[in-house]
Amino acid sequence: MKKLKIGFLMPYSGIYPYYGHHMMAGLQLGMQPGGIHKNRAIGTLDCDFVPVFTKRGDPTTLKNAMEQLLFFERVDLLSGLVSYRTMPELIPLINKQQRLAIFFDLGEHIPHRDVISPYVFYASQQIWQSEYVLGAWAQEKFRNPGLVVMPLYESGYQLHSSFWEGIQSAGGQALHIHTLAREKSDHQVLDLATFFDAIAKEKPAFVHGIFTGNQGVDFIRQWIQSPHYNKIPLVLVENMAYEDILDDVLDTNVTFYTASSWSREDENPENQKFVRKFESSSGQKANIFALLGYEAGLFMREIHAAVLKGDTMQAIEWLHRESIKGPRGFRNFDPLNIRPLDSVDILQIRVHNKSIRKLIVGQAGGGLMSAERRETITAQSVSGWQNPFLCV
Repeated sequence: MKKLKIGFLMPYSGIYPYYGHHMMAGLQLGMQPGGIHKNRAIGTLDCDFVPVFTKRGDPTTLKNAMEQLLFFERVDLLSGLVSYRTMPELIPLINKQQRLAIFFDLGEHIPHRDVISPYVFYASQQIWQSEYVLGAWAQEKFRNPGLVVMPLYESGYQLHSSFWEGIQSAGGQALHIHTLAREKSDHQVLDLATFFDAIAKEKPAFVHGIFTGNQGVDFIRQWIQSPHYNKIPLVLVENMAYEDILDDVLDTNVTFYTASSWSREDENPENQKFVRKFESSSGQKANIFALLGYEAGLFMREIHAAVLKGDTMQAIEWLHRESIKGPRGFRNFDPLNIRPLDSVDILQIRVHNKSIRKLIVGQAGGGLMSAERRETITAQSVSGWQNPFLCV
């Protein structure tokens, strides 16, 4: 049987250098009813990936990579990690070639009208939804205004805006925001002096940190050494509670709150099936990138035959109409009909004596804010950041 040929766009990520491999492994795993054994698929479906390195994910590099995949490699389907900021320049090529695309994103931006194409679908973590839920919870929990702190890079996305919209949805009317200046000598240096001054001035009810990679670890360590440690509640963005970050602060004693849209430990049957299949086939712990790939694989299993025979419209109609039940509940990839996450947990995480304790202290349906709120965020975000979140 002919294999599905998938072109895979892969920007650079110094934070998670193997994210693409995990996505592709998860995707192929989702396509296979029987799983994968010794790197070979069990079952009747199979695919070949044609990965292309796309630097930091800028539109010119992406367009060149897509032309290579479409005209030289003759792929059946486009995929890979992209930023919504690049899509207005890529969609005309996709539309002209009428080639189906299922792209990945982490949900750092909210889908808007400029990213819509009948041929393009998005497999998203939707962190903007968990930030919206976290903001609403923080308002209900602490009542008084908090303070968001983030570096310049993170300020270029819509996570803090989603958090603010969540606060407003729960009746909040104020939020302090502090963006850290970039050190000219070393962009990795995290100077929190002005942030600590802002705390003394604003006296926030809580602090919400939005950081990525090593800067997230550095922030937690500096927070512990500050006079505000254990005096002001700490609320962190979802990716700061990933296992790699927590492993790097195991020697500390810190307690914080976060939102979780997916957990490896979630005991629902679909999630445990995914975790079991991925970890037995790869020998690695399941992570968010493998999960996103797996969800996409469940969809590709359903449209596999239509794509192979060139019936793109049949595949498109199915993707617009149907949802699949995966590890995070029911999902769809249609940006015109965004489905809320079935559940977002609010966690209290305590790192103490080299152990990690997670306690669910709140739970809500997905943060599917109104179309008006989404439009407000999109209109207010003027950043030119084109690289996908975590691709630094």
